[in-house]
Amino acid sequence: MIMKEVFSTTLADGIENSILTFIREKTLQPGDLLPREEEIADYLNVSRLSVREGLGRLKALGLVEPRKRRGTVLCKPQLFHTFSKIAQTNLFSNSERRDFKEMRIALELGMSEFIYIRKTPEAIAKLRQIAQNDLSVNADIEFHTMLLSISGNRNANEFRQVLTEFFDTSYHPSAEVLEKNRNSHLKLCDVLENGTAAEFRDAMREHLNPYFKSFSGKNDPV
Repeated sequence: MIMKEVFSTTLADGIENSILTFIREKTLQPGDLLPREEEIADYLNVSRLSVREGLGRLKALGLVEPRKRRGTVLCKPQLFHTFSKIAQTNLFSNSERRDFKEMRIALELGMSEFIYIRKTPEAIAKLRQIAQNDLSVNADIEFHTMLLSISGNRNANEFRQVLTEFFDTSYHPSAEVLEKNRNSHLKLCDVLENGTAAEFRDAMREHLNPYFKSFSGKNDPV
């Protein structure tokens, strides 16, 4: 086993980075064992306590897990698990929240082509049902979650769910705004079902236009 010498701003950072480099260079996979703590400590010329701290960081990220009688095992990463927890802390400024909303818009607009080519009659029917049955902020979130799930890209859908955590829950649109939004959702369903890919992308851009306008400082839609 060869691990690169520790260079970083803190010892824990260096150990963490060295272990990550080792995992990458050895092409280890979920289920594989890492070297024992004492082996890592010897190779890096640090204490076992420092190694334990570095491994603890990786455990917090969901990358490793200690197993009795086996050692430290690599885990399949849950890409947005940690990000989701951070999003729930409410530690972000309004400017940062706006940045996340912009990312959500870019994601949905960018995935429109995949939504179109992977649509199914069953998915469109479910999407239309969501649009018809409710007039609420939650229904809007459910609609866009379902819309993105049609793309078949699980990571994109999970990322959107995380971005939703940053939305302003104090926003309460009027009944008129909700009705207008529902009609726009139903139009998206129509274009997705009967239009072309280009027409669907244009319809998505039109539907998301209030978000672009809101960035001038007015109340943001959900």
